[in-house]
Amino acid sequence: MSQQDGGVRVALRGAQIRDVAGLQDRLRGDGIPARVARIGYLRPPLTVPGCHVFADWIPGGISKTLWLNVFYGPHTGQQSNHAFWIYRSAIPRGLGVLVDIYYDGTFGLYMVKAALQCTGT
Repeated sequence: MSQQDGGVRVALRGAQIRDVAGLQDRLRGDGIPARVARIGYLRPPLTVPGCHVFADWIPGGISKTLWLNVFYGPHTGQQSNHAFWIYRSAIPRGLGVLVDIYYDGTFGLYMVKAALQCTGT
């Protein structure tokens, strides 16, 4: 659900947990360079064909501040285990997002290098 402030709220329920391609198409339709996948439950480092996934909060990775701006924006409370926000205006040029949907409908959120084969841009 796209908001006026540039945020997109994603609630994972039922079919959205199973239809990763459909969710990816909806995010891209909202202007978000995105890849949605079912990689596996917390198995770093993440290997996604066609994508360069950045590690979180380490040198050479994505800063915590950037991650929070992209995935929380003005929201300061804990997000639901089955819903999250993405703020497209906070995604720097050349980067995109990766949503890893786990078997139980929970998820992992990561930053990736934007590339045609990864994020469609």
